Amino acid sequence: MSEALAVQQRHIAIPECAMFSPCELVIAADCSQSEYERVMRAVCAIKTANALWVCDAALWAIERFGKKEGLKIAAEASGLGDAILYRHSLVAREFPSERRHADYSYIHFRRMMPFPRSWSYAFLERHAGEGLSSRTLRSLAVSEFGSDPTTGKAPKSRNVGIPDDLYARLRPYGNQKVSVLIIRILSDWLKNRTEVHKSDITAAAEPRPTYAERRQKQIADGAAPITAKPKKSAKLHRAWTECSGPTFVDGEGGAVAIKAGKHDATRFKTEAEASAADREFFEASGFHELVAYCEVCKAWHVRHVYNHPAAAQEKTADVLAG
Repeated sequence: MSEALAVQQRHIAIPECAMFSPCELVIAADCSQSEYERVMRAVCAIKTANALWVCDAALWAIERFGKKEGLKIAAEASGLGDAILYRHSLVAREFPSERRHADYSYIHFRRMMPFPRSWSYAFLERHAGEGLSSRTLRSLAVSEFGSDPTTGKAPKSRNVGIPDDLYARLRPYGNQKVSVLIIRILSDWLKNRTEVHKSDITAAAEPRPTYAERRQKQIADGAAPITAKPKKSAKLHRAWTECSGPTFVDGEGGAVAIKAGKHDATRFKTEAEASAADREFFEASGFHELVAYCEVCKAWHVRHVYNHPAAAQEKTADVLAG
């Protein structure tokens, strides 16, 4: 037996009289009271501890020291109430280690307590590995058992409307009520769907090929390579009006500068960059614009040429010089 229990890289000293497995705690018969208290305190100190360990520890205390004294010792060591520990001990007694499955937790076994023990053993074994929640597991148990053991009532049913002609066509195929026949048909359908779902889960568990591997296979099967999209050039925003600087207004402490609104004109650091943008614009539109330096922005703009003599002369000279 191990002298320490390792959980998430955290080591807690455990007496040698205790041995842990994923869903069981075994305490030696010769374990002393002080050693038992250390075991119980250690189990309750581990946040990720299995609640079934508490069940086994509570049952051991009751069997060793008696119900009243054992619950008292377990409560003082764990900080849990007597009623909680007693319910845990019942789960450990009714579902010993050989009847437990790694897929089921304490709450799964707790919800199966009202059902007959031999029936619940077979039921749990039959549905092990399906990943059912405790609530879903109990609902399924009530359905298969035929009633709820806690109330003695059959599971609730719902009315489902079907066309009259379909009802008439189903009647000759059953010696019982049509509702019973429909239940059997739907149950068989769900069973087949469950088996298909399990196969899908198994297939999904297999590692999926990477995108490069999948794409290589597609090309090998005849798929055309993906054509790279041409790189888009930055859109040119021409200057349509004169740029304006900040406006000064009177404030309590003197003149306050208010920045101008957002300027859409593209700013170029050099005249060469602005001229290159103008040439690219000419190729797309068929006419040139005016490249000019802006004293406000301290940068070069491509300005729109309006139809007036001054602008026309300036642009004509610029084009001839270029």
